[in-house]
Amino acid sequence: SHMGTKGRSLNDTLQRLESTVDDGDHYEALQKYKTLYARHQKKTPEAVQILVSGSRALLNRGHTNAGHELAMLLQGILKDEKATSDNVSLLSDVFSSYNDKDESDRLRQAFINAAIRWASSQPDPSYKQGTAQLNLIMAKFCREKGDFVTAQKYYVCANSPQALAQMLLEWVPACKPSERDLLVARAVLQYLASGAKDVQGANTVYNVFTQTSPPPGPPSPLLNFLRFLLIALEKGTTAQPLFQLLCQRYQPSLKRDPEFEIFLSQIAQSFFNMGGAPPGGLPGMGGLGGLGGALSGM
Repeated sequence: SHMGTKGRSLNDTLQRLESTVDDGDHYEALQKYKTLYARHQKKTPEAVQILVSGSRALLNRGHTNAGHELAMLLQGILKDEKATSDNVSLLSDVFSSYNDKDESDRLRQAFINAAIRWASSQPDPSYKQGTAQLNLIMAKFCREKGDFVTAQKYYVCANSPQALAQMLLEWVPACKPSERDLLVARAVLQYLASGAKDVQGANTVYNVFTQTSPPPGPPSPLLNFLRFLLIALEKGTTAQPLFQLLCQRYQPSLKRDPEFEIFLSQIAQSFFNMGGAPPGGLPGMGGLGGLGGALSGM
């Protein structure tokens, strides 16, 4: 068939181009890939094939800037396509072709963030899986590099509590024993603040961590706060006064990390529709009139 020969000749062309990269002239190869892409731009499957092949050929051989240029053109084409598992796995193939040199990290992150934005903008909820997969790819990569702070953000966005908890356990040795509770508190609060409203997942992170690697000594006030917070959030909207009381009662512990206030404001918003917390204090840390006084004798 006519299409068969065309498909074959495109494959042949791509193979020839790949050997141009091997011969060391990656700039010439980049221009040829771009010309070939321009010719097929209107035909999405061919254009995708050209850009995947070209970006991987260049990235795998360490020509990161050139490969990244084609990888970002690929994102442009996929913009109007669905986040099918095939498309997501093409993107993860390209992602894994970036090399491990530190200077590739910024570009790799730009690539995966664009991919995540694309997947998460899909109106059809059946593509949620794609967003999670792309977040997980980046989370695993950062975790392997030992960049736990960045990994945590991506695990949270991937709604992956089990993997997040496992990563925290790897992070423990790098942490002062007295700050171990901060490690789990940051993860649990960030997870709850992400908008997924997944209390069960947050419980998983808390339980795996405190059962496997409990900080020495009796539970700190911060760990007690987390435990009570999770119980309160499971009760639903009726627990708003309890939530506010906890935020007041444990204020000294919550001041150990300035980010906690931001997370708790997001939790207040998402679980209790409490908007507009003043930047200077947690929802109910002061602006509560008599409630705090009435309950502080408890």
